[in-house]
Amino acid sequence: MKSIRVLFALLIAVCCFTATSLVVTACGSDSSSNDATHQQELKDAAEKGAAEQRTKDQLKEQARRQKELEDKLEKLQKEKKDSNKSGGGTSSGGGSSSGGSSGGGSGGATACAGGVSLTGPTSCGFALNIAEAYRSSGPGTVTAYSPATNRTYYMNCSGSSPTVCSGGNTVGGATVYIP
Repeated sequence: MKSIRVLFALLIAVCCFTATSLVVTACGSDSSSNDATHQQELKDAAEKGAAEQRTKDQLKEQARRQKELEDKLEKLQKEKKDSNKSGGGTSSGGGSSSGGSSGGGSGGATACAGGVSLTGPTSCGFALNIAEAYRSSGPGTVTAYSPATNRTYYMNCSGSSPTVCSGGNTVGGATVYIP
């Protein structure tokens, strides 16, 4: 009976050793293979996430730029509408009227962009073109295009602070004040 117990104990020990060896071998080889696979999967997922984030950032930037351009367009359309409301250019056919004064300013005038203002039958678009022509050529007679009438007019500019440009062949012609 003692030999059966010894033999049985030996058999159990061999079985346990064999099973343990198989488990260790199987886990060891699978473990390194699985680690490499998992590392590659993590790397791939991180790259995909980074690419998605870059795409989201680009879409946000494009949306911001589009909003900025829409706001600019709205502002320009409003300025054009305001410009058209303030009159339609002078009716000067050529020549210039004298005048202008360096005196006191533009009380009761319509304000345009850049501090330019106007009185009389004209538009801000024309007044701004006069200011640009004056700044390019200086005092004296300047020529400017009126987007309201689609014609070119002559204006006489003189004085300073503000410079006063006036002209037109109609009674009460246009006057533009340039800061």
